Amino acid sequence: MNPAGHARVYGRLAYPATLRGYSTAVVGRKGTRTPDKPVKIFELEFSGRGRAFNHVALTRKALEIKTRIFHIHSPELLPLAAVLKKLRAAKIVYDVHENYALNALTADGYRFRRPLALAVQSVENAFASVLDGVVLAEKAFLNLPFLARVKGPVVVCPNYFAPPTHEPSLSPEFIASLGDYLLYTGTLSEKWGTQSAIDAAKKMNAKIVVAGHSHDKRYVERLQRRADGANVVFFGGTQYVDYADIVALIRGCRAGFALYHPDPNLVQRRPTKFFEYAAFGKPLYYTDAWKNAGVYGVAVPFPSDDFSFPPPPPPLPPALENPYAHFDPVDELYQRLLNG
Repeated sequence: MNPAGHARVYGRLAYPATLRGYSTAVVGRKGTRTPDKPVKIFELEFSGRGRAFNHVALTRKALEIKTRIFHIHSPELLPLAAVLKKLRAAKIVYDVHENYALNALTADGYRFRRPLALAVQSVENAFASVLDGVVLAEKAFLNLPFLARVKGPVVVCPNYFAPPTHEPSLSPEFIASLGDYLLYTGTLSEKWGTQSAIDAAKKMNAKIVVAGHSHDKRYVERLQRRADGANVVFFGGTQYVDYADIVALIRGCRAGFALYHPDPNLVQRRPTKFFEYAAFGKPLYYTDAWKNAGVYGVAVPFPSDDFSFPPPPPPLPPALENPYAHFDPVDELYQRLLNG
């Protein structure tokens, strides 16, 4: 289950919905900072409990909320969506911001990969007819098999840079005290290039800030051991890093890293960090498998097996523009469901 302050769930969907006049609430996992308004936040404590108890708590909270549209973000919530549709006579929208079955086959941290992938596909197929609409984060997801069974509209709302709606906890003075630094942000994962970024900073004899989260405590410990002897500052680890702090670190860095492994579940996507770094004109070292993906800003591509890492080029002026036009397809979907 996503944290309540998840950058897509809160920042790119719930918050812009309030700007369009919707009364919006987010139910999510504890672990991130979010402002009290304008989105109503319900945070659930999931640590130390089994998955079944977590689903009971989530079901109770969802049933308490009187709403006309439930916008869910995980395939394991599809059975709950069917319950809500029946008991609340609500519309159900399913947000696909990952190819979940492909993730199970290729991403880090999964066991029993093939059975899990088949289970995800089975759940999506079984509950596809329940859905009143689907929102996709990538056009590449338009070929997902379950979409053929969906009766409602399918729209694309790509990931984009949405400025945080609250101030960071990291002060400008603290950011300045970090000095000249390179930056890794996002999920801590070998396939997302966390270790490659640390190794690259070592080669460049540069300071690197690593700000991200992993559920795998052992992997975080391995990263810290790998960083021994290097000039590395960690934020997060097994704790979520507030998105406003991520953006503050991007604003203050010299350059960032996006050294993703070109795995099937990643190479079809345009990671959000391309837009985040471009928004502030910051150079970004990225794997050249994405060089034709329509990246923006000061992008520095490298072959995935040969990183030489020259000094980053100078930044561009910030290009902060109103991002919320990307929400238009979701707004149109909501209007169709509410007025249809």
